[in-house]
Amino acid sequence: MDGAKEGTGELSTAWGRGGPRNTPAAAPGGGQVAPPVEADLHAGGLQAAPAGYASPSPAGLVRLETSDTHVEHRYAWLREEQQRRRGLHMFKSLSCVGDMLMDERAADGRLLARAFLTFTYRSGVEWRPRHITECLKRMRHWVERRNVRFRYLWVAEQHKSGRVHYHAIVWLPRGLTMPKPDKQGWWPHGFTNVQWARKGIGYLVKYATKTASSASRFPKGCRLHGHGGLTSERRVHRAWWMLPKYQRERCEPTDRVRRARGGGWRSATTGEWWAPVSYSISGWRLPAFAS
Repeated sequence: MDGAKEGTGELSTAWGRGGPRNTPAAAPGGGQVAPPVEADLHAGGLQAAPAGYASPSPAGLVRLETSDTHVEHRYAWLREEQQRRRGLHMFKSLSCVGDMLMDERAADGRLLARAFLTFTYRSGVEWRPRHITECLKRMRHWVERRNVRFRYLWVAEQHKSGRVHYHAIVWLPRGLTMPKPDKQGWWPHGFTNVQWARKGIGYLVKYATKTASSASRFPKGCRLHGHGGLTSERRVHRAWWMLPKYQRERCEPTDRVRRARGGGWRSATTGEWWAPVSYSISGWRLPAFAS
């Protein structure tokens, strides 16, 4: 069997087909071609990888390390930081809105009662992003028809099986009892449990802690928390409170600050612009990616 075809220069090189780098290749007309040395690789555009990274593969070959496990391990620190920041944002929102709603009173001057609700799915019913929104919309219509502002907080949670369910607190005037959402058809996807709460947002904080510390991923499009019923003045205060601390110290709630296009912060009231602040994440070190 000929190793090369005369006149065509076709080679059966070990380098181009995954063989050892030091295996000689057949040359046209007989003989062998020496394998490429490091200097040739550098001149040809293949440079040595930094310490801790494997050398780049020649064209046409696929590395054995291209597995999901390898990639996930490399960026595990980034997912942990994103989860931590998402949990911090949830706690800030729940604590701010919860404190404001706890201070509100009914028309007669008395503090509002708090109903604690749990929404679960029956077997065979799949979760959808709009389920909780549609249920809260129907509940709002029922409350507002009685001339009461609909005030609420809710948090999503996952079972060990991965199925999503919700917990919510609704503030109602004393003497007004809301019917069970599943009995009214507001939550046709499963079952609801309604109890009068005594500890206020303490119940939601407990479930929010489990949500923030959960290692499992929620379905795509799943919101982790929500609220409603704040007055326009208190919505402005919440937006200011959710800003980073360094920005809160540079503006007032009435400035209505938002992120500016191109970087920094801009006031929707005065148009004033604040430059972004440089900072580093303590305890984290960005990996040196191979160029």
